[in-house]
Amino acid sequence: MTTRFEPAGNERGSALLMSLVLIFVMTVLGLALFDLGVVESRLVHTSQADARAFEIAQAGVERALRNLQDTYNADLSWASGSPELCSGGSHRGCSDDRFRPAASGYISNLSVCLDGAGSCSATGSYSVEFMQVPEETLAIPCEKSGVTSDVASPKEICRNLIFVRSTGTLNSPGGYSPTRTIQLLVRATLNPGNCLICGGLTGAAATGTPINGNVKVAGSILIAGHQGTPSLSMGGGAGQTNSYAELDSASLQRISRLPLVCPIGVTCSDADDLVESLGATLKVALPTNTPAVTLSGTAKLGQNGDQTYSADGTRKGKGPLDGIFVADGCSMPCTDNFTGVTLNSSVFVDGNNITKPYQGPAIPFPQLTGPWTVFGVDYDHFACPQGSSCTPPGSPTTQEYFVSRAANLMTLPSSNCVPNPPGCGPAWLPLFSGTPGPLTYLSGCPTGCPPSGPAITGLGDGVGPFEMSVSFIDQTGSTVNGKICWDRAKPSLPVGVSAPSAAGLPRFTLEFGSPNCDTPAPASNPLLLYMPSSYPASTGFTINRFGGPNDYNYRGSAIIVTNGLAQIEESLQNCQTTANPSACYNSQGNGGLDLFTRDSSLTVMTIGNMNLGKDTSSINRIMGMFYTGCDPADSACGETKGLLSSQKQTNIAGVALGYRLCFAGGASPCSDSSGGNVPSFFQVIPDRNNLIARIGRPDSGSFIVSSVLPYWVECKRTPGDTLPTRFSPQTSSEADCTYRQ
Repeated sequence: MTTRFEPAGNERGSALLMSLVLIFVMTVLGLALFDLGVVESRLVHTSQADARAFEIAQAGVERALRNLQDTYNADLSWASGSPELCSGGSHRGCSDDRFRPAASGYISNLSVCLDGAGSCSATGSYSVEFMQVPEETLAIPCEKSGVTSDVASPKEICRNLIFVRSTGTLNSPGGYSPTRTIQLLVRATLNPGNCLICGGLTGAAATGTPINGNVKVAGSILIAGHQGTPSLSMGGGAGQTNSYAELDSASLQRISRLPLVCPIGVTCSDADDLVESLGATLKVALPTNTPAVTLSGTAKLGQNGDQTYSADGTRKGKGPLDGIFVADGCSMPCTDNFTGVTLNSSVFVDGNNITKPYQGPAIPFPQLTGPWTVFGVDYDHFACPQGSSCTPPGSPTTQEYFVSRAANLMTLPSSNCVPNPPGCGPAWLPLFSGTPGPLTYLSGCPTGCPPSGPAITGLGDGVGPFEMSVSFIDQTGSTVNGKICWDRAKPSLPVGVSAPSAAGLPRFTLEFGSPNCDTPAPASNPLLLYMPSSYPASTGFTINRFGGPNDYNYRGSAIIVTNGLAQIEESLQNCQTTANPSACYNSQGNGGLDLFTRDSSLTVMTIGNMNLGKDTSSINRIMGMFYTGCDPADSACGETKGLLSSQKQTNIAGVALGYRLCFAGGASPCSDSSGGNVPSFFQVIPDRNNLIARIGRPDSGSFIVSSVLPYWVECKRTPGDTLPTRFSPQTSSEADCTYRQ
């Protein structure tokens, strides 16, 4: 018998039940989505508020950096002077033992309106704190201030380093008021582009390679560059280093010791862990469309580990570079802006980081004719030499600084020079036939002379002792009388040339003195000497080998500007004598041996070309600050003008700026036949009181203040935590606003 199942006779209500279940599910989902939207909205609000608080903190940083830059350009120190920077400390109100709040008179009005002009529906505020830095604790070179550290006596506080901490707080109308804190180390430096002639090797060149040929560079390199052509190409044994480890003994003793630093990754519990450092960086702005840096052979950027000085086994130098900032950076293994570059094989840099791009816009090559500030006074042009784009005024004004104030050697009356006859002597001309004198030798005609008349190779062994009386107007507007003297140590002096009053003056010494050569002119108020040339391809300022080779010396300080050829083809160094007292020992009252650039400083500037050991071998060293520039609008600039050439195995110590720099093995227009004679350049930053160091950009000065990698961090903390007041650079934790090196 079959069982039958009959369908339910009444299904009413089942659809209603399903609808209620569906409505319930949708309601739950809707509530969940609503809650998610609320959470999302809160997260967005929180994120926006955090970002705003961070920007407020960054505003405090920018405010602090600007004030610190103005202060440093005025006082050359954050360790001493006035006004007070902080509240509660003993050194300008600050200390190196803890962070202290910025003085209300130094940084005030800390409120921020985030809505711009009009109503302020969103407001915030920031607080700024500073902490000074004791020497020999960081991997950054420190300039001593003479102020004793609070925590590391007898060490001194750094004059050019300081920690900045900025805390930004947003007063949020939504009830969430976040706080963000940024802490960083800042440094005051002389940066090419911000100062007329200062640290490192600098090139620009609108076509071709700005630094052309092989050179060993101890110090920083800065290149503006251009699209389409590599800016730096090194091969053979060329490269860049970060200390004076390879500098010869005679040069080493004439330069101030470099600051001692604690390398990245070292605890420096022992004094032997400290090394000397130039703070060297490589900065190349362009190109971005082709490799900007190429290395071949054994060329290297930086060195591996500490480097023992070849001339003094008791001293060590830092191996890695402080930083590399090239074009748009480099993604390892460096296939975009580098060729032949391998980390820890051809490149050694702090933190093993070569991925940092060039920061900010390309710095234009500094022009003599540009606007510059000298000791705080703004001028429309620094110098308007003959043939330049500007004309100097007839009398000193703020229109132009140099030419209108300097002593024009080419117009000196014969009576200003002894012995007499021959007096000063005429400048070289194509039909030159007169008796040469001091002026004839100083301006010279070493290149392409003569088509007629005798060649005057320049100042050298065969030029007899002389004195030249000059008069110029210094930066204060005062008339200064001075003298230029040559070889007064010669046993037999011509009539009229005074014997040196200071014992021990070496032979072949070029002296710059005021009021006479017995009192060497200080670097802060050097002789200003202008040497215009009617034949700029052949004459200008010339020191040439005539006899020798010999070491030539200079005593006192001078700035020489010419539109012609500047040529030095013999060893030239600052005068230094070891006896106490003697001619070049404590000559400026700074104590001890005379040093370059503190006691004696020679600066040579030209809008023509410059040769520093280009054609002559066996030149031991050339010490000075050198500038070779030209107007980029001139089609000859970088081709036949603005070339700085050094193509023999010569040590150049100082500063070198050239629109194009030509070294050994360079291609056209830098071609040479020097073979493997690779020159070496050793950076010497001008002493802070040197007039050259006080020539800076209007409204900013010569020193620029910027943050230092890797000493930048955001302080991590939870609500209710307070910021630490002290600092330990060697801690392994960033949670308390310290650093991981």
